[in-house]
Amino acid sequence: MNTGFAMSSDRTVTTPAFRLDRIAGFTGLAFALIVACVNVIVGSMSPPPYDARAAEITSFFTNNGGTHAIMAGLIPFAVVSLFLFLASSFPTLCKTSSEAAFWTRVGAVGLVLVEVMFLTRFLFELVLITNIENLAGEPAVIETLWWLQGAAMIFNGLALAVALLGLSRAARLGGLIPAWQELLGLGAALAFFIVAVSSVASLEGSPIGLLGLAAFVSWLVWLALTSLRLLRSGDETATS
Repeated sequence: MNTGFAMSSDRTVTTPAFRLDRIAGFTGLAFALIVACVNVIVGSMSPPPYDARAAEITSFFTNNGGTHAIMAGLIPFAVVSLFLFLASSFPTLCKTSSEAAFWTRVGAVGLVLVEVMFLTRFLFELVLITNIENLAGEPAVIETLWWLQGAAMIFNGLALAVALLGLSRAARLGGLIPAWQELLGLGAALAFFIVAVSSVASLEGSPIGLLGLAAFVSWLVWLALTSLRLLRSGDETATS
């Protein structure tokens, strides 16, 4: 009579191969790696400053057209990776408390805005990549497009400030990241906000724009570390 009970109690409960926290970990790392590689390669080509003149912008895109075309092909992978990171990390970050859920929603709004500003900036740059020769006789158009992509980059930083504020608080409240990593995220958020407030000065070539670069590197480091912790969290849950 107890045979059925004994058999059922000995069954091993299997864990899904692709848990949400694992997906979040892999896609977060993928996004950080793609964006880091693109920025290192483009940075090595010495792009013009925000306040560059048309001749400098034209020379940059004319001489580096092939490399830019390859970089443009990586952008869709980055966009999809960030969306998957957001969708798969959301349940993990929300589940610990109502306060964590609130900050996760704040971070989610920020990441959606990041995607919007990221794509907006890329559209302006894509026009320059594909049409720079036809625009050679329109220096005002070239400069305007370049300044617009710079402005979109600055306000992409503002969206990142919102994302880092929300996700850093949520991840810390849930015990996913240590206190120092929360401070890293909050510090980067503050730096992004300062650059956004000083957006006119940044577009005019002020050195304050370098603060945005430091914040951007901090964001990628924060994301990579958080993604690794999500992967470890998934492995620990799977073995428990």
